[in-house]
Amino acid sequence: MLAVSACDINGISAPPRYPSISMAVMVSHDGRVITVRAVKACGHRPHLIARSYPHRVTLRLVNPDIDCHAEVFPVVNVRAILPQPLGARELVHATTGKPVRYHLSQSSG
Repeated sequence: MLAVSACDINGISAPPRYPSISMAVMVSHDGRVITVRAVKACGHRPHLIARSYPHRVTLRLVNPDIDCHAEVFPVVNVRAILPQPLGARELVHATTGKPVRYHLSQSSG
């Protein structure tokens, strides 16, 4: 799968430093591993930053390199491991506080 970046009026724009998490994410059966589909901008995998709090877990994608201009980027899986299972805590965007949609994995394999 490939993703296409948005263009600005001068041509092709650089990828954002903090891209949004727009698709539902996957939470492992044990509630500790979160997997996000994200674009691999400028040849580098993005980092998924997960922060745990008593009533929520925040997620943020970070592109380590944004010094490129390209129309198409490959899509990759990126993961974060929580110190404790997600459980009943809310999963939210770190920047907006809005809920992140997620699916629970059905198997341990």
